[in-house]
Amino acid sequence: MIKINLRKIKSSDKNYFAKWWRDKELLKLTSGVLKLISDKEVDKYFQAIMENKDDYNFMVIANREVIGHISLVKRRRNWIKGNKYSREKGEKNWNSQNLFRSKTNQP
Repeated sequence: MIKINLRKIKSSDKNYFAKWWRDKELLKLTSGVLKLISDKEVDKYFQAIMENKDDYNFMVIANREVIGHISLVKRRRNWIKGNKYSREKGEKNWNSQNLFRSKTNQP
């Protein structure tokens, strides 16, 4: 049985994001933006994630291996939009989708 855990994002996770943000096959499935990202841009974008006090960012861990990232983003009318990025061992199998909705279930 696979054990899934979430843990709060930490500064050492930047290496995962740098790898993910530079993988052309994964980018085609997520943002679609295939522009090469510099180390400076990685630092800037990752720092913005780390400093954001409104959103909740977690690393997804399966059997002690980091397989992805999930963010919960508070929206107006108390909406929580969840963006999930997951990767199965060695495969380019990523998904990005809304995961959570408020109790009122309104768009």
